[in-house]
Amino acid sequence: MILYFSGTGNARLLAERLAEILGEEIFDLSPSLCHEGKTFKSEKPFVIMSPIHAWGLPNEVADYLSACRFEGNKNVYFGLTMGANDGGMGKRLRSLSDQLGLAYRGVAAFVMPNNYFMGEKLESDDEALASIRKSLEELPSFAAAIKEEKDLAWVHPEREGGALLRLVAPFIHTMYGKYGKRGYRFSVSDKCIKCLRCVTSCPMENITLSDGKITFGKRCMLCLRCVSVCPVEAIDVNGKAKDNGILHLDKLIEKL
Repeated sequence: MILYFSGTGNARLLAERLAEILGEEIFDLSPSLCHEGKTFKSEKPFVIMSPIHAWGLPNEVADYLSACRFEGNKNVYFGLTMGANDGGMGKRLRSLSDQLGLAYRGVAAFVMPNNYFMGEKLESDDEALASIRKSLEELPSFAAAIKEEKDLAWVHPEREGGALLRLVAPFIHTMYGKYGKRGYRFSVSDKCIKCLRCVTSCPMENITLSDGKITFGKRCMLCLRCVSVCPVEAIDVNGKAKDNGILHLDKLIEKL
């Protein structure tokens, strides 16, 4: 069983392609994050796929998984999507696996198109497509380990980051969870057509239409899905989208 969370679509794409390779059941965690944990049953290994936020699994995803029960097969594999490296998450994911009552069998870290436009200019379409193609080429080896239920031999140590980053990454992720989201301000321009895609797609149920205006609450996990799904690019964060671009993964996939 493949359980995935995806903000702007990177993890969703790989989870769907992996499910096709394995002929496996797939479950989108997004609609459940604000609700009680579920019981998942699978005779095959569990696979958890997610982007990383500040060198860690999004807290909202980790918290939800911790509230769930896992029955049947006790093996678990992780697939991460990222812009450059994961800060050496293997040890932390092993600990999470123990907490979930599952046996950690490895993590695959895939470099996918960057969506963090608040910090830097996003890649060109050609660069983003190259990342997608490379990850899709790597996916079958991940699938093979899962199918055979053996420890994953992932041969990309450079994607863990340097020794110093691996040392400080857990602290950075903790601080990000506590304070990192305070400096971001969402805005909605006059281009907004009130289609409500941002409202219905928000995994934290954090966006509402109030008095004719799109309003953001205080539960944002900064997944940027609302920015990505807006058909007229009316949503921005800190005024950075105009200069740095917005990741629209579905449009990129059409060019594959």
